[in-house]
Amino acid sequence: MKNYLFFALVGLLIGCQADGPKPARYAPADPIDMTGNWEVDYARSDNIQRRFNTIIRQLQQEAERRARAAERGQTYSGTPMSSGRELLALAEMAEIITAPELLEVIQTDNTVRVKRENSFALICVTDRPPPTVTQTPFGEERCGWDGHQLFFDITLPDGLSIRHRITRSAQTYSGTPMSSGRELLALAEMAEIITAPELLEVIQTDNTVRVKRENSFALICVTDRPPPTVTQTPFGEERCGWDCHQLFFDITLPDGLSIRHRMTRSALADSLVLQTAVYSPSVREPFIVNRVYSRFDPAKAGYRCTQTLSKGTVCTTEKPAG
Repeated sequence: MKNYLFFALVGLLIGCQADGPKPARYAPADPIDMTGNWEVDYARSDNIQRRFNTIIRQLQQEAERRARAAERGQTYSGTPMSSGRELLALAEMAEIITAPELLEVIQTDNTVRVKRENSFALICVTDRPPPTVTQTPFGEERCGWDGHQLFFDITLPDGLSIRHRITRSAQTYSGTPMSSGRELLALAEMAEIITAPELLEVIQTDNTVRVKRENSFALICVTDRPPPTVTQTPFGEERCGWDCHQLFFDITLPDGLSIRHRMTRSALADSLVLQTAVYSPSVREPFIVNRVYSRFDPAKAGYRCTQTLSKGTVCTTEKPAG
């Protein structure tokens, strides 16, 4: 079921091309010993649901402040949002702008009026060379015919702008599509699946590191050569090795998707830190999850916890091994 969901999310995340992870540069290898059994420590790890909720809440508050300022005709002077949050805000803004499901186009030789359900009409005078420039309460609007495409370019305060391109049949706008809120959520859900293993067993020698992950495939790296060690797998290409004291696994999947794992041991030898970044060609920023693992004895009884986007952290007791 998890494999099916993983590939369903892959399908959703395949879309417009954006910058993927930058080419890696590696520091001289400085391996550290990570051998042993490790269990995720949720108290010290990232909570995916909390991270996602925080982003959404901050974006809603930011959007409300901007809307209030726009209603008063003022320029919003708040702190600019970071690029990851800005992308989601832009996606949500696009969803609002493109919400109208019904259009009525009234066209004459010198005017085109596009009436949009539950939104203001787009109106352009087309009896002059483009663009026709109009000052509105929201900003400046430029419109006209660009070949077979009718365009409306709206410049808003604070450097925001909206560009509409309307055409019929096979003629389509060739610009880069924006990613949607659904794609960011899909990236978060994919990160949740990838980082689901709660138990790790690291088997390390002078030339190989094997990271066995509960209910998932092992990460294996040959480390007796300068990084990266490149392996072709049924899923794509995998690069691994030591980057100073960090063990890395960079996995390139089809259609521009990629996963980057970084693993190291904390200054205190009782903790292992695994950072996972998931990149999609349709989302400009990666979704990054940091997991902290603590040493444990698999022969002892105790309790087990899982963490999901839908249920949060759920813990259950375990029986001792016979």
